[in-house]
Amino acid sequence: MFTVYMKTGFKIIRLLAVLILLSIIPVKAYSNSPGSGMGKTKMYKPAVVNSIERPGMANPVTGKRLSPFSITLTVQNFLSSIAKLSWIPTDLVSDGSYFIERQVAASGVWDIVKQLPYNAVLQYNDTITFPYCSSTDFIYRVRLVSVSAGTIISNNGVCNGLWDQTPPAIVQDVMVSTGLSGYPELSWRQLTGDSIIGYEIARYNFKNLNWPIIDTVMAGSGTFTDLSALNMCDTSYRYVVLTLDKCGRNSAPSYPLVFVQTLLLNLPPVSECDRLARLSWNAYHAMPGRLGGYKIFRSADAGAPLEIADLKDTLSNSYNDAFSFVNSHKYSYFVKAYSVAGQDSSISCLKSFVYKGASVPDSIYISQVSVEADSFIRINYHYSQVNTVKKLLVQRADTPAGVWATIDTLRTAIGTYLPVNGSFDDTTANVHGQSYYYRLAALDSCNAVIIYSVNSACSMFLVCMATDIENSISWNLYDTWLKGVSGYTVFHQVDGLPAAGDLAGSVAAATDNFSESSTGFAPSAIVCYWAMASENPLNPYLVNAKSVSNTCCIIKGANLYMPTAFCPEGKNYRFRPVASFVDPFSFKMTIFDRWGQQIFETTDMFNGWDGTTKGQNVPPGIYAYVLSYKSVGGEAFSRRGTVMLIR
Repeated sequence: MFTVYMKTGFKIIRLLAVLILLSIIPVKAYSNSPGSGMGKTKMYKPAVVNSIERPGMANPVTGKRLSPFSITLTVQNFLSSIAKLSWIPTDLVSDGSYFIERQVAASGVWDIVKQLPYNAVLQYNDTITFPYCSSTDFIYRVRLVSVSAGTIISNNGVCNGLWDQTPPAIVQDVMVSTGLSGYPELSWRQLTGDSIIGYEIARYNFKNLNWPIIDTVMAGSGTFTDLSALNMCDTSYRYVVLTLDKCGRNSAPSYPLVFVQTLLLNLPPVSECDRLARLSWNAYHAMPGRLGGYKIFRSADAGAPLEIADLKDTLSNSYNDAFSFVNSHKYSYFVKAYSVAGQDSSISCLKSFVYKGASVPDSIYISQVSVEADSFIRINYHYSQVNTVKKLLVQRADTPAGVWATIDTLRTAIGTYLPVNGSFDDTTANVHGQSYYYRLAALDSCNAVIIYSVNSACSMFLVCMATDIENSISWNLYDTWLKGVSGYTVFHQVDGLPAAGDLAGSVAAATDNFSESSTGFAPSAIVCYWAMASENPLNPYLVNAKSVSNTCCIIKGANLYMPTAFCPEGKNYRFRPVASFVDPFSFKMTIFDRWGQQIFETTDMFNGWDGTTKGQNVPPGIYAYVLSYKSVGGEAFSRRGTVMLIR
């Protein structure tokens, strides 16, 4: 019985195998073969396959597919915000496109999220965005539309728990500055993403060390004024602008890198002695296109601000303004940070102070310098404005280009000021030896020079000489008056009479000498001369300004002759006097070059000058000399003149 069942089973298996084989291997239509004396016989032959056949491909003979075409889709959840899709078709595709389709679970509505060409990489990452702001389940499928394959749809792939977790883009080119409102004003480049609905303004809390949101502005705005910033001119505020998307999520920047900070200008009180405005400020952070530098602006009282400095060194955050501040005036400053391209800038708050320093006069003017009583020099001055000078330096030099030396200081009691029109007597001047130049300098309470006189002025030094028939005098021209010299008046007196002198004559403003006949004087008479310069009218500071020279007396008993030229290499090789009745021990001769510089001095009347200075030959030309000497009777004389040096 068992054997029968076994045999029957094998027969059934064999029959099934044959049926399967017949269903797989196609057989060509039968063909007729000739036979000897026989009719047609049906012959079954295996079909000839001319190409490789795969499941799902069309049979090259019949054009029919051998098995159904299919696509296998795999879906993975990545970070709960991305569905990672990949698919495998059962055969190659030679044309058409893949359509990635998605539907919210159980909605029944398929949305096309991506179209890929047939030869693309068979994978796609679907990043979930708005409006899916909370955990959502999705169903995916891939649909192939092809001419050769028709329309094939893959299996459904389910991906649960996906939602929008992508933060919006970070705002670029944020700036903060102090605007006309006096509050921090922020600006930024607006973003145009569809999911952005506004911007959140975060301000750093230095106490709590966090970044709380202080306000929100709607999309379409690129500015914000922080009206809640208190004492902003004494505090530097830090800000970050965040984008806000439709899912209520904001951008997440690296706060230490992208914050902007208002410029805080520090301006300590200006010291009267220092006279410097010492400015400092914090560095500007995150300037679009890189920081180019800082510009400093200053205004006085209600005047327009002026740019006083442009600091290209971006690491420098300080500046000292050495300005001539005027007492009781208000000065204001602000700092402007700017980008390399110059398109973006940020300014600080305006900081001001009222200078509480020394009052500075508008000008100081030397109204006249004159020899008084033939023994000292008096300097008269005028300054404006009233009550602005407490201390004056009196400085003296031998020539206008000489070295100025301070010879005295004019000062007043505490709380008072020097008179607007005043004078100073220089009792140390040798009025019979030379001319002196004077200038004045006003000092502040810190003993710093705040202004010099607008002019320097010189005393007149007169010398005289005589021949048997003529008395001659010469002097240096007075320098300087506001209205200039109108002319010179010459006076003489004989044997001390009259005390006020007699008018000997007058000369023009450019003339520096005078001569008169001596035949009318007794041979033993002592004739003394002096000159007086007068200023042109209309000087507002001193009317009828005068300058009187020293007095020079001619005593015939002492006779001294000076040559007008000499040649150091010739016969007359030394410049020296020919004298009679002159005390040789009282003789002194000083030589000056054409610029008024002293180049030689000697008390040796017999050797004189050899045409050198410090051992070096001087060039040929005209040189001035000044002599002082006494007669053998003790009478003092002084004279000056010029000599031509020939080589």
